[in-house]
Amino acid sequence: MTTGLAAAALAAAGAWSTIAQNVATESTGISFNADGKTGYLAGGTNGVGADAQKSTDGGLTWTATNDPAGLLYLDVTSYGNNVAVTGTLSAIYSNDGGVTFGSSAGYGAVAQCVRNFGPHDTPAGFAFVGSDFNNSNVVGVSTDDGASYTQSVITSLTTDARYGAFPSTSVWYISAGTWPNNANALRGAKRGGKAAAGHKAGARAAAKPTGFYNAEIAVTTDGGATFNTVFSRQHWAYLNGIDCLDTTRCCVAAENDNADGFAAVLCTFDSGATWNQTLLVNTTGASMLDLRVVGTDGYWAVGGVMGSFGPSEAFFYYSGDAGMTWTQDSTISGYYVTSVDCAQGTQECWATMLDALQSASVAYASTI
Repeated sequence: MTTGLAAAALAAAGAWSTIAQNVATESTGISFNADGKTGYLAGGTNGVGADAQKSTDGGLTWTATNDPAGLLYLDVTSYGNNVAVTGTLSAIYSNDGGVTFGSSAGYGAVAQCVRNFGPHDTPAGFAFVGSDFNNSNVVGVSTDDGASYTQSVITSLTTDARYGAFPSTSVWYISAGTWPNNANALRGAKRGGKAAAGHKAGARAAAKPTGFYNAEIAVTTDGGATFNTVFSRQHWAYLNGIDCLDTTRCCVAAENDNADGFAAVLCTFDSGATWNQTLLVNTTGASMLDLRVVGTDGYWAVGGVMGSFGPSEAFFYYSGDAGMTWTQDSTISGYYVTSVDCAQGTQECWATMLDALQSASVAYASTI
């Protein structure tokens, strides 16, 4: 479907660059297997609709899979030949590397986050985070490679469940939050709006959000039987992507993109008992959208700056000490990052980005 840039364009170690342009109209989820070659992205393309694509050359080129028609695909994850895609009203799965897809049973939700359940490259299945048709916060777990999900309701949260990390089959971390009034329309820019950049810029120009950003994190240590809210902060920020090095060490991306807002990262080193802000990007219009583990002690945190006329700068921050300190590694002008994933076997990473022309591209970096 789309031809990427030449292999010579691959970034030097640690520096991000664009390797495939115009892969879709929008893309809000990306996943790569341990081999660093096989990857999938979820999104949509004008004239096509919801679209799941596959790469077998490390993200340089992307082709459409045989996914069934869907309303909107929001996220994707994979291991081996198993692929799970979630979105609005339906979830699909493949056990043959995207050659064929089926509809997942027991879904009944809207989920913008799906992750491998347990260790990234050797998981026990898949898990999604979202809300069911009763507007309850839920986690759905599949241990049959995406064919069916069993849901657990997160009763401890008072805000919307957004993302999850599943470092073991029993210990899960869920990030949650709410936007100010008038800002909910901007959510499409984060996860799934076909005209994401334009919608967000237009909404900001039309009406400044009123009210507050609120953030929560819930943890279960018994596989979803019970949840406890371990972090709650009102009138502060909204939480996005979360990931964990193990069951005790996790970090989460945060944003407050009011005119005087900021982007940030919070980390815990004691199983969620305390959360420390270890990164602050004090830039107007900045958002931290996603965060992903790489290696034994590394994270990439990604996001961007939204200007008056759409995305103005994508940024990439790296931590090699479990999230205690961060360094801005790269920026890419004219883009806004929506998701990131890393191949643990090769420590390479990929990100989906949107530009002001409503086009999605893929960026790459090698952490080694």
